[in-house]
Amino acid sequence: MVSIIFDLEGTLVRTVEMTEEIILDFRWQTRKKLIELGVPEETLAGVDSSALMRNKAIQYADANLSNSEKVRLVQELNRFLLGYELKWADDSRLFPDTLPALRTLRSRGIRMAIVTNTSRQAAHNILVKHALSEYFDVVITRDSVAQVKPDPQGVFFAMEWLRERNVIFVGDMPVDLEAARRAGIKSILIKRSWPPHLFSFEFPADYTVESLAEIPRILEENHAF
Repeated sequence: MVSIIFDLEGTLVRTVEMTEEIILDFRWQTRKKLIELGVPEETLAGVDSSALMRNKAIQYADANLSNSEKVRLVQELNRFLLGYELKWADDSRLFPDTLPALRTLRSRGIRMAIVTNTSRQAAHNILVKHALSEYFDVVITRDSVAQVKPDPQGVFFAMEWLRERNVIFVGDMPVDLEAARRAGIKSILIKRSWPPHLFSFEFPADYTVESLAEIPRILEENHAF
C-alpha cells in the first residue's frame, strides 16, 4: 500500500496571502538578512526562492566558516525566519478540502507524513490549531534537516519513519516536486493560487489536481488501496 507525504503551508493550510508583493518582499528580506550575516552576494546570485537561499547559505557556511561561525549564522537566520513563521501560523486557515481528504485517506489505512520547510514550533502551532496532528505518523521540519526542500533529505527521513518506499509527495510548489523527483518518488501538484510567473516549474508533477479530494481517485487508479 502507498503512503503519502504532504507539504504543510500552501498545501494543507493557507498561511500567507498569496500575493506578488508579499512573496517578493519575503524573498528580498531573506536575501538582505543573509548578506547582513556575511553570505556573499555572489553566493545568492541567480537564486530567487528563500528556501534555495537558505540552502546556499548553509553550503557557504560549511565550506568557509568555522563551526562557531556557522552556528551563529544558522541561529540568526532561524531567528529571522521564526518571526515570519509564527505570525503565519497564527494567521493560518485550513483549506476546505484538507480535513475531508485526510479523513478519507486515514479511513482507508493510508499512512501519512509531513515534510515542511517551516520550523518545528510553527508546524506544531499549525497542527494544534487545526487539530491535524492525529493524521500524521511523523512531521519533518527545517529543524530536522541540514538542507530544506528542494533537497530530498526531509523526504528520505519521512520515508524511513514510514518504513515505506512506495510513497507519493503532495505539494503546491516547485521545491516539493523537485524534492520528490530527487527522492525517486511520484508527486502530486495541488494547484492553489500562487502567482505562476513567480515560480519555475522545471520538473512537472506526475499528477496535477485542483483539490485534495482527487487524491483517493489517483490512488485507486494506481491500485494503491
